[in-house]
Amino acid sequence: MKKLLFLYLFVLYVMIPEITYAQCDRTKEIETDFGCVPADPAGFTSRIYAIGLGLIGGAALLSIMYGGYLVMSSRGDKDKLVKGRSYIFSAIAGMILAIVGFALYQIIAGQVLDLPGFS
Repeated sequence: MKKLLFLYLFVLYVMIPEITYAQCDRTKEIETDFGCVPADPAGFTSRIYAIGLGLIGGAALLSIMYGGYLVMSSRGDKDKLVKGRSYIFSAIAGMILAIVGFALYQIIAGQVLDLPGFS
């Protein structure tokens, strides 16, 4: 598990410089220490949600890989098999809930509340 966490953090820190050194459009974005952030509320929340979904997807991928490892290495041990399946099921359920939450956010903000910039 520590090796998977190390691999995930390594990939995350390798990808951050690409985000940090991006050129900002000064009329539409604000430059921060973490990269360019849209100035409008709709773009800002969409960017935050996109980052969150990326992190959730990465965590789900690691959970699925670990669950698959437990299933493959169970060798007839039912406790390990059940534990591995629960990791896989929980990761998929978490991804589905995150995607449905983002869709509901877009529907409520854009169509129900009719906020500018979301439609």
